[in-house]
Amino acid sequence: MQKRINSIFSSSFRLWLALPFFYCKISEKERLWFELPVQNPFHLNYDPEARENPRSIPVRILTLDSRTCLQSGEVPGYAFTFCLSDADRSINSTWENSIEAWRRKEISPERTVYDSVDRNISASIGTFKINEVRKRIVKSGFGILGSGELKKDSSDGMFWDRRRYVRKFHEPGFSLFRLEGNEWFWVFPPSESSGVYLTLKILLPPGLDSDWTNRLGSIPSTNEKILANCKADLPEISEIFGETESVSGRWIELYNPYPHPICEFGLQFVLFGNRVSLPASVGFFAPGESKVYAEESSILEKILLTGIRWGDLKRNGTLQLTKEGSVSERVLPGGGYRFGEESYSWKRSGFSDCGAPERTSFLPESYCMDPGRPSERFASDDRRIGLCDAREFRIEEINFLGAYRDGKLRPDYKFIDLEYTGLTKCDSSDLELSFGSTNLPISARSLLQPGAILTVGAIPFLFGKAELSYRNLSNLKGTDSIRIRNRTSGSEKNLWNGEFRGPESAYDRVALEIPGTATSSLLVREEKVYIPKKELPPDGLHPSHRFFPGRKTEFDFSGSATISEVSWAGSYRGNEPISGDRFLEVRSENQEVSSAVLQTQTSGGGISSILFPIEKGWSLLSSGKLTCFPNSVSWTESNFSLPQTGGNVLRLLDPIRGGVWGEFRYTSAGPGKNDTRGKIRRSAFFLLEQGGTEIWKDSDLPIFPGRSEGCEGTHASPGAPNAFPAEVG
Repeated sequence: MQKRINSIFSSSFRLWLALPFFYCKISEKERLWFELPVQNPFHLNYDPEARENPRSIPVRILTLDSRTCLQSGEVPGYAFTFCLSDADRSINSTWENSIEAWRRKEISPERTVYDSVDRNISASIGTFKINEVRKRIVKSGFGILGSGELKKDSSDGMFWDRRRYVRKFHEPGFSLFRLEGNEWFWVFPPSESSGVYLTLKILLPPGLDSDWTNRLGSIPSTNEKILANCKADLPEISEIFGETESVSGRWIELYNPYPHPICEFGLQFVLFGNRVSLPASVGFFAPGESKVYAEESSILEKILLTGIRWGDLKRNGTLQLTKEGSVSERVLPGGGYRFGEESYSWKRSGFSDCGAPERTSFLPESYCMDPGRPSERFASDDRRIGLCDAREFRIEEINFLGAYRDGKLRPDYKFIDLEYTGLTKCDSSDLELSFGSTNLPISARSLLQPGAILTVGAIPFLFGKAELSYRNLSNLKGTDSIRIRNRTSGSEKNLWNGEFRGPESAYDRVALEIPGTATSSLLVREEKVYIPKKELPPDGLHPSHRFFPGRKTEFDFSGSATISEVSWAGSYRGNEPISGDRFLEVRSENQEVSSAVLQTQTSGGGISSILFPIEKGWSLLSSGKLTCFPNSVSWTESNFSLPQTGGNVLRLLDPIRGGVWGEFRYTSAGPGKNDTRGKIRRSAFFLLEQGGTEIWKDSDLPIFPGRSEGCEGTHASPGAPNAFPAEVG
């Protein structure tokens, strides 16, 4: 009996694994698990050999015909379900209200509900702090322990912890306690680190209580059958964390990647000659099961591992797992696990992914790891693949600004696309990226094939992509030097030196932003930069974005553009001069044209240049949003300006081949006008007269839609046709 109860407890423990709260109508497939006689309120699913990927369910409400059920665990494989007849759905409402209070981290009093068919069955639901929960279980004679917070003496076999039952995930789960009489106490740990527990106290008539005890008693016999058929393979060392003074403590995760159980007996860790046997648990690793072995100070759900020198996890070398002459090993990162403010665990594919949706919720956001959950892994044949050489990477696309989403600039969307130029597939787990004072470990979750693009950045559009290394590059600047290196060998390559080079020479500036609307990345080819061709960006971004992470992007085009309007003086708003309203307008009839270079030459011989995006129709370049023309859409660079004195030449250049598309010459006398006495400023615009004569004229637009009130002294038409007064309706 004692043995039976212990095993049952283990199965309930697994149930808790589910992280979100669900309220749902049961599916037809799941219905098969719950076809129970109405008088039996319990269902236990304990199948450690289930091969399907389980789904974690902390707590959810299910409706099954006229019954309302509460379920927790892993589906399939380890789930506990309790049902009550609920003809008027009042039980459903009561449970839902209490669970919502638990999710809001609120304390709520117990509410008792009764089975509408058999009022001898009742359940009281409520939320409590840990001290109150401990008071209630103090006289319990046995139970399943799903959380380290609810410690009981398990040495006599009356209380089962993770060493006595099987679940695929090694995380906090529900606990189940037998109280005095015919009462059971079901405890669900906090959904986060709130300290608020959800509890369900269940009262059963004697017959059902005995039946439930017998059901729980099936767990030991199930484990014994599996243990008799386990195989002598080695689990994977799937995840390691060895940083001192950390919230999570130091730990090692093992994982069974095989479709059959692995025998636990005889397994040993070997770390720099120090040999430590694995503590005994249920006796085997179930298919797809993870187990976490940690030091005593760790807050994780764990199997305590003593005798290992935890500090050695920061040394250069390997951690081995051995058994009867067989050896599996994992190369250690060879240093710390903390980079800046973030801490990373070490996996087969390198340092862990900060954007992984399965990150552990009760650890701080700065902890990039998922202890106790099955990890992504390479196929067994890939273990012999060599490390990537840092010298075989180059920047394909780089974004220094981020992207606009819902009108807000998201600097965390900055990214670097690295193209792998090697000739054979390789393991990227040894790579590190450096810029400014930042060093970041990077790696893909799969092997890199020749020509692959490895994206480094916090890009939600690429979640699930194997070639995404989720890292926040918010502090990346265009002037930073960027390097990639191998941590093991120290070989490195300079990827970016902070210069924006064109076909002929370096650009002084690049315009990569439409304020409030869009940004553009840069493409890098042979150490020269180009603007990407216009295409549809990822969903959720404005179409003007030139933002294409995770793929090879095109930049070359045919066609040309012309300078169509120049405001070299800016605007007047009343008597206030606004030099920030200077702009350049270009026009192209070609759909393919995607960028241009403005070269400015002054009478003193100075030459400067700026690269900027353009498209078919009119495109604008300015230093910011135009005050007198707020509806105009312009690519901006904060230091953009045009000279007001002397003789000047503006040339529009082909950014691909370097040829001249056109030019505009002016002095302070025109074309264009800056009348400081009359407070009038006029742009110069290009006009092709009948007969084909090309001339430049001063704008004369006393009426212009879209011009701000008070700016009547400013004559210009940025982003629109420049019409004479007689042509304006």
